Amino acid sequence: MIRETQYLQVEEAVKNIMGANLKYEDLARELEKLIGDKYGSLSTDTNPAITNLAHWQEDDIRFLVKEYSGFSNDSIHLFHDALIRLEWDGVKEEVKRNLSEEMGALTNDVPHLELMRRGYKHELGVETEGVEYSQCTEALLTRMRRIFRSSNNAYLCGALLALEATATFEFKGVEKILRALKYKIDGGEIAAGSVTGQYILGHVSDSPEGENPEDDHYAGMRSAIGSYISAEKNNDLVRGFVSVCTALNSWWENISIEVYSRKLDLTLSN
Repeated sequence: MIRETQYLQVEEAVKNIMGANLKYEDLARELEKLIGDKYGSLSTDTNPAITNLAHWQEDDIRFLVKEYSGFSNDSIHLFHDALIRLEWDGVKEEVKRNLSEEMGALTNDVPHLELMRRGYKHELGVETEGVEYSQCTEALLTRMRRIFRSSNNAYLCGALLALEATATFEFKGVEKILRALKYKIDGGEIAAGSVTGQYILGHVSDSPEGENPEDDHYAGMRSAIGSYISAEKNNDLVRGFVSVCTALNSWWENISIEVYSRKLDLTLSN
């Protein structure tokens, strides 16, 4: 499930990137490669929470959805934290655009989080308000808050770039988890017109590349950041990017272990 060598490979790749003095466009491409080539949990095909779905029961998947909702709930606050500290107007405008979509610009003025909360509760039986999270999820939230409260704008932009660069693959994974839970509940599917279906379509779709909302967010963020990154800011950008990718990658690993640990605890207590 966990390949410790991937972190050694990330470390080596990051050293090479930081020593290459790349132009921004080339730097962004190399960082994109890190996600697909080095971080196993940030790819839909190798994310342990996705590859183990077939072995998990309804309660296991419901627990996973509840835990991930903690990150979903916090994400909008991460953008606000960044907005407070950003000094680069072009990036600030892009963050504001993304926030407007999160608040319902593309979903009939219903905020994405409200769709999530309603859909999860009424269609999937997952409560997302006033709940406690596992230690590994609390650790992720603490870590991400610290990252997005940095006053170093290049580092902060690296973090924003990573959050958007990982979003489409990550949410396609979340979609698989939600559909697996719905099937476990009643053998059915999540309809596009359902609340959860609308929530999914607010982030990803089966449209060609570039038509997923999250793809558009990434393209806009990458372009906006590029106007402010010079060679001397490259390494700080890389540090912010890698910090977010590593935090998310390790959380997916740890929460998958948590699911199995919880299953064992429940088995032994019966």
